[in-house]
Amino acid sequence: MTTAGNTPQWARVRNVEIFAAGTWHGQTFGLAELDQIVENFERLSMRNPPIVRPPVVIGHDEDQSWLRQSGWPAAGWVQDVWRDGRRLLAHFSEVPPLVAQLINQRAYRQVSVELYRDFVHEGQHYGWTLRRVALLGGELPAVRGLADLPLAEFSEPETPSVTITRPALSQAILDTAARRQRVLACCERLLEQGKLLPAMLQDGWLVEFACSLDNERVYRFGDTEANQLEAFLHWLESLPPLVRFAERLMPTSTVADPQLQRVLDYFEQHAPELTRLGLNRERFVQAFQRSGLSAEEFLGQRR
Repeated sequence: MTTAGNTPQWARVRNVEIFAAGTWHGQTFGLAELDQIVENFERLSMRNPPIVRPPVVIGHDEDQSWLRQSGWPAAGWVQDVWRDGRRLLAHFSEVPPLVAQLINQRAYRQVSVELYRDFVHEGQHYGWTLRRVALLGGELPAVRGLADLPLAEFSEPETPSVTITRPALSQAILDTAARRQRVLACCERLLEQGKLLPAMLQDGWLVEFACSLDNERVYRFGDTEANQLEAFLHWLESLPPLVRFAERLMPTSTVADPQLQRVLDYFEQHAPELTRLGLNRERFVQAFQRSGLSAEEFLGQRR
């Protein structure tokens, strides 16, 4: 351990738009619901000790393997929440340097909240309560129209403190994380367009290959100049759809739909590989429902 002097330890992100009034996932949130979220944050999170301390996380995955591998318990903590008109805003505190630099490099631009519908503590029902806030890279938030994440502000400790020294984060690590976010966002978009199928992403080879390409040196491809990564992603996007899309009308009750069940079974069988690619269960099902394909076509199993 060493005494920390003037080295920045944490960062803050101020005035983040995290939520807004509207109808999201079939649930309507008015000003009363927004005020309830603010009130419950003050009642549950600003007391000492807090009953609920909402963290900032990376994506909506529960295991948060990227954070665990980096040695951080969270990507930050929600420090304050308030309503401004029809939007909820918050400050993020204790943001690790790596996460802050990725925010400032615009690898993460948007956020998405997770809420308890009716948080219960010691028999008391509180209603809508903030659970955590996810930073999104290639994922699309359910709540549209929120402003991009503000840039993170690095701060220095006011007084010397004893901290555990961590290795300096190299620019190579930051570049790799940002590059992976870009590749995953492209693959998700191509998956929804039918230009890639889930089976093509299952083993992770395509993503790893794209991440290994040079994204600095510029080459000339005909009349176009691009680095290797840009050229490869542009080539993928230029491919024709593997199948033609059609409107797919899902039944009101999806439990009895054998096509959807087949997709769900496939996800459960390959969850570790698909999760590493940034595809959680909900996003995987949404991509299938928007595609208009049969389960066999979507999974690349049609012979």
